[in-house]
Amino acid sequence: DGGAYAPLSGQMFLNARWQLDGTGTVRLPAGVDVSGAFHARQGYPFVPFVSASLGADVLPVLVTPAIDTYRYAAVRLVDLRVARRFRSGRLGLDLALDVFNLLNANTDLVRVRNAVAGNYRQLSSYVSPRIAKISLRATF
Repeated sequence: DGGAYAPLSGQMFLNARWQLDGTGTVRLPAGVDVSGAFHARQGYPFVPFVSASLGADVLPVLVTPAIDTYRYAAVRLVDLRVARRFRSGRLGLDLALDVFNLLNANTDLVRVRNAVAGNYRQLSSYVSPRIAKISLRATF
C-alpha cells in the first residue's frame, strides 16, 4: 500500500512513494565547471489528530480515514555550483560559488497537527530559503 510510515519527532511522517534525484557537471571554456543538482519527492502525509483521554493516559487519535488522506505539496529543489581552478606552479586555488535552493522554493514541511488547537495548521517548518556560498581553497 505504499510502504511504512516513520514518524519523525512526532510531527512528520516520512513516507514518499516517489523521489527523483539527478546531478550533472559540464566543463566550460577557460576551465569553468558548472554543476547542478535536482531533488524532487512526493510530499509527506499531513496527519491531523485530536487527543483522547484514557484514564491517566492521553493518546493522539487520527481524525482522517487514512494516515495519508492529506499530504504536503511535493518538494522540488535545484542547487547550482560554478567553480574555477587556478594554478601557479605547485600552488592551486579553487574558487567556487554554490547556490542552494536556486529557485527559492518555499514548500511547507511541517504544520501543527492537533485539530482542536488554536494554532491548528500553523506553519512550523518550511524549506530553507535560497542561500549562496563563496569558497576559496588553497592546495600546495
